[in-house]
Amino acid sequence: MDGRAQEPGLRAAVVGLRPVRGVHVVADVERDTGGFTGEGILDVVSGLAKTYRVIAYVVGINLIFVIGAWIGQLTTDDTSWFNRNSDMIGVIDMIHGYLFMALLVLIAVLSRRHRWTPAFTITTMLFATIPLVSFWAEHRATQAIRADRAESTL
Repeated sequence: MDGRAQEPGLRAAVVGLRPVRGVHVVADVERDTGGFTGEGILDVVSGLAKTYRVIAYVVGINLIFVIGAWIGQLTTDDTSWFNRNSDMIGVIDMIHGYLFMALLVLIAVLSRRHRWTPAFTITTMLFATIPLVSFWAEHRATQAIRADRAESTL
């Protein structure tokens, strides 16, 4: 028996389709979703937003350390902790650079997903480079994500 011959009957039984003028249209009946509530889709977005928040905090704290270490190296003598541990500070500085690049990618992905304006996206990226202001930029972006999620669930 051909699988195509069974297809219309199978569709009607599975998803409640009915023929209208020779075209199958979804019927106005409640369907069993198998327990799917759609929350998994929001969890993916919130997972990305949580990742952004964590990376933003780590980069912000790291930025404060890197700037402080740089000032410490410039203002202290050669026997100070900052100058004796310049190799370790260099490694932390390099890690900060990689984390900052990841933060910029996350901002770009979130801006596309939540349809931020170019001005909002660019200012969020620029504010992430300023110590202490980076925390405010993260808070502002998180508020925009929550507002977009609230609009999309209405």
